[in-house]
Amino acid sequence: MSLLPHWVARFRTRGMRNVCLQRGDFHEINLCDAQAVTCYLMIKPMPKLAILLDNMVKPGTPVVALTFWFRGREAAAIRQGPRSRGAAALYFWPARKVLRSEEVRCK
Repeated sequence: MSLLPHWVARFRTRGMRNVCLQRGDFHEINLCDAQAVTCYLMIKPMPKLAILLDNMVKPGTPVVALTFWFRGREAAAIRQGPRSRGAAALYFWPARKVLRSEEVRCK
């Protein structure tokens, strides 16, 4: 999560005991227990992130992508943001790719 959206999210969720936000590199954070994932990335890293999510998150995990979506994946819902803020797409994982042996997998 970028720094500004991270701080906005922290501000909006202050006092909510059932919300835990983590900011960092997707490839360095264990997402096995994530109950939801939000990503705001350029289009280039999305395919690699899709493979990581395929192999790490639990089935049915909601994944929200802002502005840049996962190509070849069907979004459950799409919402246009106000003015020039772009759109958001909601996905429910798992995706449809084959697990590669060198990738991370939750047990």
